[in-house]
Amino acid sequence: MHVGRGFWARASAWGRLSAAGAAIGGLALAACAAFDDGKRDIPRQPLPAAFKDADAAQASAAGGAAGKAPLEMPKPGSAWWKDFHNDEIDRLVAAALVNNHDLKVAVARIAQAEAQAGMANAAQYPNLALQGQYTEQAPAGGIATVQPGTPYENQRLPQIGLQTSYELDLWGKNAYAAQSALALAQASVHYREAVALTLTSDVVKTYIDYLAETDRLAVARRNLDDARKALAAVRTKMDRGDATIIDVQQQETAVANAEAAVPLHRLNRERAFNKLAALLGTTPSELSLSGHSLADVKQPAVAPGIPSELICRRPDIRRAEARLVAADADIKVARAKMYPDLSFSLQGGYGGPAFTNLIVPTNVFYIILGSLTQTIFDAGKVEDEIRFNKARREEMVESYRKAILDAVHDVEDALAELRSTGERHTALANAASHARQAYAVSTTSFDSGNTDYITLLDTERSLFTAEDAETGIRAERLKASVDLFKALGGGIEPPRC
Repeated sequence: MHVGRGFWARASAWGRLSAAGAAIGGLALAACAAFDDGKRDIPRQPLPAAFKDADAAQASAAGGAAGKAPLEMPKPGSAWWKDFHNDEIDRLVAAALVNNHDLKVAVARIAQAEAQAGMANAAQYPNLALQGQYTEQAPAGGIATVQPGTPYENQRLPQIGLQTSYELDLWGKNAYAAQSALALAQASVHYREAVALTLTSDVVKTYIDYLAETDRLAVARRNLDDARKALAAVRTKMDRGDATIIDVQQQETAVANAEAAVPLHRLNRERAFNKLAALLGTTPSELSLSGHSLADVKQPAVAPGIPSELICRRPDIRRAEARLVAADADIKVARAKMYPDLSFSLQGGYGGPAFTNLIVPTNVFYIILGSLTQTIFDAGKVEDEIRFNKARREEMVESYRKAILDAVHDVEDALAELRSTGERHTALANAASHARQAYAVSTTSFDSGNTDYITLLDTERSLFTAEDAETGIRAERLKASVDLFKALGGGIEPPRC
């Protein structure tokens, strides 16, 4: 979104009136030099040349060996969620960007900030008004002017014309105020970008949670079926005298525990579903999802680039930068108030005793008024305003530097999480594979009488734990990629610096 097109387009021939100040240009430049502190550059924050865990995390995300990054990995694009290669994610994000109420609030704030910037910019130009006036006075000569024996008369005076006033912005007060308002309008745009980035991240992560709970529910139901089959086998063995009532009771306990896991995962899935509906600005009854498994979501691989790119990509950094620009301008506005205000007003038109012959050359009138005002005493108000804005600028400087450092830390955390979840996913996938093999063998051996019940119960528990853990870590790994996209400022393309 481009800020300022509407109100900057208002500049026209009236802009030439600013040139009238050229007659006093030398004085204006001298004054500007007096209160311009030269703080125009955005302060720099030292950054490392590269992210600490970049190579290992990239290799882990792409399924490679730690320390060996895959080649030609893409950087996050504006539609970064498409790297998950899931059509339903694309559909949900598109719906959220249109219907989410928090995002609509952010857009409305942009409109408010643009309007405020337009009002601040308008102060640099003259205002022009059409004026009509009618006065009637009696007695005609004024109060107590009627002499005894003379007629009592009234005086009518209709007027019509134009009125304009203009303040010469010799010290840049209005221009700096417009600059501050425009910077705040740009900050509101970056705020909207930050809201959109958080929104899209939340949508993708919540959908991943929904699919993860769907998978975990399937694992729990499968475990429940296996537990019931094992219970039937134990009862058969007890009937033959090959198992005890204790074995049956233990397996019935395992069945009950498996039954308890099913509604828990169903509840978690419903919560994720309801949260997703809220993010999309709709109700759960109006939302439908077709996804059934995390297997439908591809693990993306992304190159984090270098830390300095965050300054261009992260909307929170760009917002802090815009607010710093506004704080700089506010200092100059306050300093300009220490110097005289020079303003002009002009009124002209036609005035006469009757409407019928009002607009004739002899009824033309004009009034020109010039005003020069210099504050002599204000109890230190302007000085305090300057001190306030200087302190606010220092606050914005520190906020800007902190935003940059926070961005670097966010990326480092996301890279470390991506590396860790990748390594854990590999290990837990192997564990689940071995658990499935062990359970298959123990089931066959138990049926044939070559394995005791305790071994069967252990392999049964290990299988459920391993499959549930594998599903959970797969979801965590996908969400770690989302966190990395968000930390890198994904969704802002091309970078604006």
